[in-house]
Amino acid sequence: MKLEIVVPDGQVDAIVELIELNAGTGDPGDGKIFVAAVERGVRIRTGQRGTEAILPDEDDWAEGDPPPWIKKPSSGPTGGR
Repeated sequence: MKLEIVVPDGQVDAIVELIELNAGTGDPGDGKIFVAAVERGVRIRTGQRGTEAILPDEDDWAEGDPPPWIKKPSSGPTGGR
């Protein structure tokens, strides 16, 4: 399986931690996370560009907490595992 996510620079660390918490089993084959810069983004439906194109708008997500299937990072020494 391949998962690609584009987020604003300020959210990269938090998103990487969320993926580790939710995808990690501790077994070989859990996968790898690569972080790369994105030059440009365009939301085809609206023509929005840049950060506006990747952030959710009212048609994408309701305001508030992330969906319930996403665990929030823990500040504990084991990173929530």
